[in-house]
Amino acid sequence: MKNEQNSIRILVLHGPNLNLLGLRSAGQGHRVTLDKVNRALRREVRNSVFELKILQTNSESAGSIFLQRNRNKAAGILLAPESWHHSGYVLADTIELIGLPLVTVYLQPPHKTVFNSLGEVINANPIEAYLSALKKMASLLECES
Repeated sequence: MKNEQNSIRILVLHGPNLNLLGLRSAGQGHRVTLDKVNRALRREVRNSVFELKILQTNSESAGSIFLQRNRNKAAGILLAPESWHHSGYVLADTIELIGLPLVTVYLQPPHKTVFNSLGEVINANPIEAYLSALKKMASLLECES
């Protein structure tokens, strides 16, 4: 168990329909579920100073509440906005207000986005996309300390 006082918490927010990731990935010839993504993320930080707090929601307001409630114990946000990327103004405003570094994950290139992130990862392979985004976030946070 990590010492919570020495750990750096990253909030991971999975957006709409990512709970159905297995259905989407099966159509691409492989079966990657959100559970597999979360396990890969947790495995990646297991022996590091990083700690993850993860939520998947289809509700933009639930995502905003998650970020607001955890803002004082977190150092950064890893966001997979899915359909929020072009209409998630409430979430984008919340992220701007709390001022934590943001890295976004896209499984396909967005046409436009309302999020101002410090790094974007675009990759059709969900596990690779999330792990790359986590590495970007870790690099950002290590540079800040």
